[in-house]
Amino acid sequence: MALINKLKTVLDQPVWEWTRFAPTNTSAISYLATSDDGSDRYLYYIVGSLFYRYDCISDTWMQLASPIVTPVTTVALRYSKYAGNRGRVISNLTSTKIRIPYISGGKELVGKTIKIIAGTGAGQEKTINAVDAEFIHDSGLATSATANLLTDTTKKWKINQWVGYTCRVTYNTSATLQRTVIYNTVDTLTFADSNYQAYEPFDNQGFSVTPSITAGVQTHFVLTTQDITVNSAFSVTPDDTSRFLLETGVLWLLSSATSNPFFTWQMYDVANDMWIAKTATGGMLTAALGTDCAFERTGEVGGSFLSGTATAGANRTLTDSSKNMTVDRYANYQIRITGGTGVGQRRRIQANGVDYFEVAKKWDINPDATSTYSIYADTDNIYMMGNGQSAMYKYSVEADLWSTGQIYDYGVTSNTTVRKNGTLPYGIASGVRNTGGITAVAVNAAGSGYRIGDVITVSGGTNGKVFVETINATGGVLTVSLMRPGSGYSVTTGAATTSGTGTGLTINISTVGVVGYVTTTISHPFKIGDSVTIAGATESAWNTTYTIIGSDAATTFDIALTATASLTASSSQSGSLIVDASANWDVNEHTGKLICVQPAGTAGAAQWRRIASNTATTITLSSAITAPTSGTSRYLIQDTAAFGGDNQFQRKDQAGTGAATSGSTTTLVDSTKNWVPGSWVGYRVRIIAGTGLGSEIAITANTETTLTYATQTFTPDTTTRYRIMDVYGIATGGSTTTLIDTTKNWKVNQWAGKRVRFISGAGQTIEQTITSNTATTLTFATTTSPDTTTNYTIYGIPPRGSGINIIWTFGMGHDKYLWVSRGSASNTFDIYDITLDSWEYGFFLTPQTETLTTGSMYAYDENSRIYFTKDSTGRIYYIDIEKRAVVNSGTIPYGMSTAIIGNRMEIVQGPDGLQFLYIMRHTGNEMWRTLLFW
Repeated sequence: MALINKLKTVLDQPVWEWTRFAPTNTSAISYLATSDDGSDRYLYYIVGSLFYRYDCISDTWMQLASPIVTPVTTVALRYSKYAGNRGRVISNLTSTKIRIPYISGGKELVGKTIKIIAGTGAGQEKTINAVDAEFIHDSGLATSATANLLTDTTKKWKINQWVGYTCRVTYNTSATLQRTVIYNTVDTLTFADSNYQAYEPFDNQGFSVTPSITAGVQTHFVLTTQDITVNSAFSVTPDDTSRFLLETGVLWLLSSATSNPFFTWQMYDVANDMWIAKTATGGMLTAALGTDCAFERTGEVGGSFLSGTATAGANRTLTDSSKNMTVDRYANYQIRITGGTGVGQRRRIQANGVDYFEVAKKWDINPDATSTYSIYADTDNIYMMGNGQSAMYKYSVEADLWSTGQIYDYGVTSNTTVRKNGTLPYGIASGVRNTGGITAVAVNAAGSGYRIGDVITVSGGTNGKVFVETINATGGVLTVSLMRPGSGYSVTTGAATTSGTGTGLTINISTVGVVGYVTTTISHPFKIGDSVTIAGATESAWNTTYTIIGSDAATTFDIALTATASLTASSSQSGSLIVDASANWDVNEHTGKLICVQPAGTAGAAQWRRIASNTATTITLSSAITAPTSGTSRYLIQDTAAFGGDNQFQRKDQAGTGAATSGSTTTLVDSTKNWVPGSWVGYRVRIIAGTGLGSEIAITANTETTLTYATQTFTPDTTTRYRIMDVYGIATGGSTTTLIDTTKNWKVNQWAGKRVRFISGAGQTIEQTITSNTATTLTFATTTSPDTTTNYTIYGIPPRGSGINIIWTFGMGHDKYLWVSRGSASNTFDIYDITLDSWEYGFFLTPQTETLTTGSMYAYDENSRIYFTKDSTGRIYYIDIEKRAVVNSGTIPYGMSTAIIGNRMEIVQGPDGLQFLYIMRHTGNEMWRTLLFW
């Protein structure tokens, strides 16, 4: 039964307990983290290259795997309970049993949640009831190896037969390490490929210790899976197109780097005790991450905030007429289709009315009256601040990319594409139409001396190949399968063969036909028998779904074809045209937004540009960039306004954002406003949701409630959301010390002392302090000169200094806020409203003498309190976020040493509901805890 707390304030004062000393002293590159689920057993501690786990039950420490890149200068660490190990379903066995890659946790998976997040059966969640023993499918010995691949030349595998399987090293060098196969050839397994970061961001990781081919320490390996049984039958049984997520937990790690991209970003997979490199967008920072840094994730820990059943749906909306919501209460939250039509889809909410939601990216499958849904905080978000800057950045967990504004879409630039259900599309380099391709074969004469896996070339044409499937006792071939159709063949009985280990095999060619020989821009994960869909060809006969009938390399495959010519792409990449042949955008829905293009891999210089227009599959840029590489370059489409830009008018009824109440083809009316007449003349207004979406219009006049502009093709209504470009836009000119925007009419020096950031174009990612401004000109210290490609945003929030943190207050109805301490001897917190994408500036601590800087640390109780320390004094307080008041909350029993940055204070809740506050000593290895009973 639950423990009843009978401790009394005043009578029972806080008692600090000593815990076991940490294995290593705290430093500026150390951090302590636990989960926010309210019942965690462990605390995780990073200090430089060393990584430990503290057990709150047994009061002991354990060392874990070291990060791939050693943290330097500054560090931040956070745990996410509802994330975890990801992978491919290998196969389904029954309606309640599926085969997945081997996970180190083994039987510890029992009781965990498994989610099908893509492919067949997406949207289903089950509890694991049983885990079978590891099943070994093959074993071998490394004959050559790098950190990213392993070769065993004795093997005769089929192309990609091991995709998604676990390769586990069992003996000698790299023993106990395991990695996931992302593709394989006849004798080589590949675990990491820089081109695969967009496709396998949770599995694209090489060995931390390179396998050895030296006798005596030669690496032995196995290819392995395990079978899991779930608590109830899948309504749609997953198959090999399905992707899963196990809620086994992950930790995210942020630190500094000395060169571009100037920060490192890593993820720790708790189940496998393994670190995975994640993308750090190049060019986002202009100097090494320093001063201090912090990040925060939003997600399932806050629970579902709303659910229901749709009464209707369209390509961007879901309507539930039973609801009576506050307008835009769930903007920038996440809607999930949990059942019925479109199940498994997740989208960021762009806006909501009293009874509908509009999503930022249109549905793949429109919901209807069978669709059930739930609303969560956006689990795709991780927010990051620091580095002595005002800017806030956001990481997309699914895209594995960073942005400076709200994200609308992402992908890989490709002129023509091929995809399998549940995956991003892969680029096609060429598609050759061949006649006389073999489409059916059988053994004629068995021959002798052959081995299973022999690849046999068939005579009578070019490049026709078969794979030996079974043999008899003398090596005679009993059955073969088609490996490559080739060309120039005809129906033949007893076609001769060459190659292989035996002699005398002849083949019956049963049928021939027109085939397509497709070469992908990078190695693909497809295998014979897979169903794939091609897009982007000028001839429509290519743009359909095919079954792969042959593949003899990881970059090629064959299909039976009806097209009359070889593949030609409808559009091609250039410096001013971005192509994603798999996209299905509405025409000009992205006009005025920004696109970020970056090379393959986990780093590389990104380029931001404003979008001039778009078709269903192409984006035209307002100015040229270095042309992306088809099939490898990645892109992300984001809002033109950076996160948390300032407002020219702080009064809500005078602010330049809102929802229209009516309008005409020349006006937008918002009856809730009380604008100063004429104050918006010359400015531009963007329609960000609803009727008129994507429009950007010059304002010619305004009254207290009405904006007037040139005649448009739409009439604003109550679905229309707008944003006047008051603190962001495109420069119309400038110099090394000025930025000019002639569409503005700012008050003189209203921006003096605040920050401006160049988001795209010339000078992109520069952040400068504004020294003065006129109605149209910002002045700052010497920097790169902006030009008419430069997009900018003015921030109202001051730079973040030392002693900062970001806390998402998901409990007690405060879920739409991030609390951010300013640090650097300030006594102030600023509060970010996720739904409005704006800041509430300046919550002051009272009394105001208790400022926060290097040494200040923070912890959230998942309810209504944010605990924090006063620098290195050891004094602890909490903010009551309901009352907006600061309350004394104890002092550690032993003085702090030299103050250092980094957070090493956390709250752990036990199974009885009682909470303990843990805190580590600065520049020491002591740790204490106290019961939070008052």
